[in-house]
Amino acid sequence: MAENIDRRHMTKGARAMAVAMLYPEPENVYRGKKIETGKLLKTEGFSAALLSQERTVLAHSKPLAESVLAGVKPLDVAYQTAVKSADRVGHQASGLIECGHPY
Repeated sequence: MAENIDRRHMTKGARAMAVAMLYPEPENVYRGKKIETGKLLKTEGFSAALLSQERTVLAHSKPLAESVLAGVKPLDVAYQTAVKSADRVGHQASGLIECGHPY
């Protein structure tokens, strides 16, 4: 996979999104087991924090994640969109709970 990612001349955010799409959930780490995402992080040169942001965007909206992968939208903009949307949803849900609404 590493060769394919490099060949496509993708941005770092787009490469990280490709990994996030392959591994949308963090892997369980067992003693002595090398995890696939850990290997990819080393070879691709991006951080676990970047991968975490990519997973947040992917969990929020697949079309938004696809726009990052395509290079149409920068990761920082997509991540802020996802976080703001999650905050709005959380705020609305807490307001419903406070007024006794069961959702």
